[in-house]
Amino acid sequence: MKLSMQYAITRARERVAPAPGLEGFCPICEERLIPRCGEIVVWHWAHEKSTDCDPWWEPETEWHRSWKGFASTDRVEVAMGEHRADIVSHDGRVIELQHSSIDPEQIRSREAFYKRMVWLIDGQPFLGNLRVEIFDTQCRFVWAHARPSWFCARMPRFVHSFMIGTHLRTLLPEERRLRRVWNPTGVSSNIFQILSLSTGRQIEGTGRIIEFDRFVERLIR
Repeated sequence: MKLSMQYAITRARERVAPAPGLEGFCPICEERLIPRCGEIVVWHWAHEKSTDCDPWWEPETEWHRSWKGFASTDRVEVAMGEHRADIVSHDGRVIELQHSSIDPEQIRSREAFYKRMVWLIDGQPFLGNLRVEIFDTQCRFVWAHARPSWFCARMPRFVHSFMIGTHLRTLLPEERRLRRVWNPTGVSSNIFQILSLSTGRQIEGTGRIIEFDRFVERLIR
């Protein structure tokens, strides 16, 4: 389900959630917003025009909404110039929620604009491709069919949901040699922080696992 804005402002500059018949305005362009309050779609605000005034705007998913629900309303969809930051942490960092793919230029532009920010990436679209293996002192990962644009990111990258498992050396009779085969053991709903990325025959690197509740408590609440 793809949604739009969660909050509008009133004539008195107060933030309001959508409700039938309520008047609201965009905090950036100050144009009138329409409260979409149907029986099926989650209530949200939408511009009267078909396009959003924020050039970085992307349709929201339930994943976006669930993360925004952890922050106080004054730190969600915060207007900054011509853009709306998804979440602003208690220490002033912008948390950009990224569900869909994004090109390198967009990544560089957002990092240059916000300066203090982190990326929180929805791992569900490529679940099974980001394969995390836990060792005694660190975690290593292999990212099959990776989104190469994330090589351009200079700000911290966190992924929500990923596959945990181990690589086993298995004899493949048809090839008559040992090969490293991925053996998944489960899906983690925690947060995986990418610490290093390298490319060669495959995209791989190191990272660390952060418990979901700890991540929310330290960065969002």
